[in-house]
Amino acid sequence: MMEKDREMEVLKTIGDLSIPAGAIYLSQELQIPQGSMGRILSGLESAGLIEKVSNKGRRLTAKGAQFLADYQRRNSQLESARNLILLTEEISKERLLEILEVRKLLECSAIQDTCRNITEAQMKVLDTLLLENIYVVKHGGTGNREDLHLHLAIAEYSGNQTIYQILNLVLTQNDAYVKFTKAAGPDENYQIKEHENIVAAILKRDQERARSAMEKHLDKVMADVVRAYE
Repeated sequence: MMEKDREMEVLKTIGDLSIPAGAIYLSQELQIPQGSMGRILSGLESAGLIEKVSNKGRRLTAKGAQFLADYQRRNSQLESARNLILLTEEISKERLLEILEVRKLLECSAIQDTCRNITEAQMKVLDTLLLENIYVVKHGGTGNREDLHLHLAIAEYSGNQTIYQILNLVLTQNDAYVKFTKAAGPDENYQIKEHENIVAAILKRDQERARSAMEKHLDKVMADVVRAYE
């Protein structure tokens, strides 16, 4: 076990107790030699994450409790992302629709933040990505990569890195995004029009219109998936 992993195990064990934890108890509970436990506790104290309570043992400080909560929340988010990635490996209609439901929740939320937070420079990038998508589709390409870049940019410009990272993991793992593009079929015009509506709403910072346009677009993708598996 790496030293950082040991430190987190010690913090979690202390955090789970209602009374201060002694070094001997922690050493026995976590199967860590007492010499190593002493170094770990000293390091955690120096970082301000735990504190001594007379001779009773150690407890978390307010900083330590917040640090542990943040760590556990990040782990939970990463585990959720890993589970979503596993879903993309299965190409059944049911799995694809479940992923799209998650996309709707994330992207429709993110796009409202994008309308508030996007900069002028980012607007120009978004417009360029849209034009690239249109160009590729109009010249016979699938446009799946350009479509992906457009959606990820919208999520990134929201400023919500959790949403962006989860979408990035889900959509790029095993080329999951290609599966949605293939389900769309040969009709290129609706994709272009819907992307134009989405970007236009963002450029006007119209949150409700942008959310509605994104929701309509993903609903259409869901309908395409249902049709493709009929």
